[in-house]
Amino acid sequence: MADLAGVAVLITTVAAACIGVISQIQHSRCVKLKVCWGMCDCTRSVPDVQEPVVPITPASGSHVE
Repeated sequence: MADLAGVAVLITTVAAACIGVISQIQHSRCVKLKVCWGMCDCTRSVPDVQEPVVPITPASGSHVE
């Protein structure tokens, strides 16, 4: 009975690890991924992001010197 519990824990751990790796691959921005022969080489495609510019103006009626 203890052996079956150990096998169940092993299967659950391996399944959780596989799901974690698949989730990371799906959310990755890698265009090209080499795993074994490239030793986890990832070519990323990150789009250029323009930061918004917010002008700072004093509130009306405030005293700023």
